[in-house]
Amino acid sequence: RFSKKEITFLVSEWESILKRVPVEPRYAILDADKLLDYVLKKRGYVGTLGEKLKKSEKCFSNINEIWNAHRLRNRVVHEVGFKVTEREIRNALNIIRRGLVDLGVEL
Repeated sequence: RFSKKEITFLVSEWESILKRVPVEPRYAILDADKLLDYVLKKRGYVGTLGEKLKKSEKCFSNINEIWNAHRLRNRVVHEVGFKVTEREIRNALNIIRRGLVDLGVEL
């Protein structure tokens, strides 16, 4: 479980991510992915985010969707000229939000 202080921090980070969507949607998915990584690290998982997801997959009600959201983030980062819509970003953020809730973050 997360402390009240940690939950306040995580909620604040999540709200900042949501505010970025209309302005910088590509950065919103990067930050959401980083937040997921941060929460998994706080829960005791180690390694890359991919490794953490493999180790923690039973924690999630939507692990396949979490992987898809993470892959979208990877495409945004690594593929030159990759086009992503705000709708795709918002969908990925909803998936990550559900994953964070599954991990005990009260968003």
